[in-house]
Amino acid sequence: MIVFLFVVVIMIVIAFVLILPPLFRKNFTIETDSIQDDTNLSICRERLRDLKNDLKAHRIDQQQFEQARSELEQNLAQAMSEVQNRVDPKRNSPWLAMLIMITLPLLAIGIYLKTGMPQALTPEFEKKLVEQQEMPDVETMINALADRLKESPEDGEGWAMLGRSYLAMNRFKEAQDAFKQAHQLLGDDVALLADYADAIGRGHVSDLTGEAKPLIERALELDPNHPKTRWLAGMLAFQEQEFEKVPDYLQPLLEQTEPGSEIHEGLKSLINKALSQTGKPTIADKEKRQPVVAINVKVSLSDQFKNKVDPENTVFIFAKAAQGPPMPLAVARLKVKDLPTTVTLDDNMAMRPDLKISGQKHVNISARVSKSGNAIAESGDFQGVATDIKTVSSGPVNILIDQQIP
Repeated sequence: MIVFLFVVVIMIVIAFVLILPPLFRKNFTIETDSIQDDTNLSICRERLRDLKNDLKAHRIDQQQFEQARSELEQNLAQAMSEVQNRVDPKRNSPWLAMLIMITLPLLAIGIYLKTGMPQALTPEFEKKLVEQQEMPDVETMINALADRLKESPEDGEGWAMLGRSYLAMNRFKEAQDAFKQAHQLLGDDVALLADYADAIGRGHVSDLTGEAKPLIERALELDPNHPKTRWLAGMLAFQEQEFEKVPDYLQPLLEQTEPGSEIHEGLKSLINKALSQTGKPTIADKEKRQPVVAINVKVSLSDQFKNKVDPENTVFIFAKAAQGPPMPLAVARLKVKDLPTTVTLDDNMAMRPDLKISGQKHVNISARVSKSGNAIAESGDFQGVATDIKTVSSGPVNILIDQQIP
C-alpha cells in the first residue's frame, strides 16, 4: 500500500511539473476567452477514462496504456502552453494554477475510486492476499504429497494420509490405491482397515459385500468397539440380509449420538428397517409404548416461615437425578398462596429429550420459596428436600419447606 501511494504522489508531481511552470511565468495571464482550455482538461479526463476502460477490458495492454497516457499528458501540456499566445503581458493569473493543483489530484482519486479497487489499500486485504499466496490450495498440497511419496514410497503413514485425503474428495479409486500401499507397509491397523473398506465400498456404490468384507471382519477382530468399524459392520449385515445383527452393531453408536441429529436419525432409521424385517418392535414402537413416569409431590410450608414470606412469592419444585447432571429433569412453578398443594412431575416437563425422570432410577426432589422469583437459589430463600426417591414408587412424596438457605 505504501509503495502504491508513493507512486501516486510521484505521478501527480510529474503532472504538476509538466503543467504548472508556464502558469507561474512573470506577467502570465489568460484572457477570458482562454476559459476554453477547460475543454482540454475535460477531453483529457474523458480520454483517460476511455484508456482505463480499454485496459480493464483487455483491449490494450499495460505498455500501450502507459504510452497512450504519456502522449495524453504531453498533449495536455502543449495545449496549456499555447495559452501564451493569448496572454496579456500586463496581468498574471495564479488562480488557474491553484485550480489545477486542486482538481488534478481530486480527478485522479475520483477515477481510481470509480474504476480501481480501493479495498486493496486496506491492511486486511493485503494480509489476506499474503496468506493466499503463502497457503497453497488443498489440491496442490495433495499433489505435493503424492509426488513426495513417489520419491519415498516406504512412508506408510504418508500413504494413509493420502488415502484419507482422496477419500474426503470422493476420489475413491485413488484412495483405494493409497490405502493398499499403506496396508502393505503398516499391516492390520483398525482405523486404516476401516478407511480402506470404506473407500472400496463407496467406490462400488456402497457395496461392502465384496473386497471390503474381509477388511471389515478383520477390523472387528482387532477392535469390536471401533465406531467406524461398527458402522460398516452394521451396513454389511444389512446388505447381506442378516438383519438380526444390525441392532447389535449400531445400537451402541445410536446411544452415543445426539438425539435429533442427522447421524442419530440415520442410525435409528437403519435399525428400524432391520427390526421391521425380523418382526421385532422398532425403536419408534418401543418409545410409543414406554409409559410416562410421574411422581406426585405434596408441598407444604412450615408454620415458622408463614409470616416471613409473601403470598405472591414464587415456589419452584425441582426433580433432579440423584446421580447425574445437575440440570432439572422436571420443573413446576406456583405461588406461596397455593400451598399446601400437590403437583405432578413427569416426563412431559423434561427440559431435554434425553434427560427425563423415566431415565433415572432415583431422583432428588426439592421445593423452594424464591423471594426474588429467580430459579437459582439465593441466600434467604426457604426450601425443603426429599432425596433418593425411587421413580417407580406409586406413593406421593411429602416435602415440608422448613429450611432457610444461609
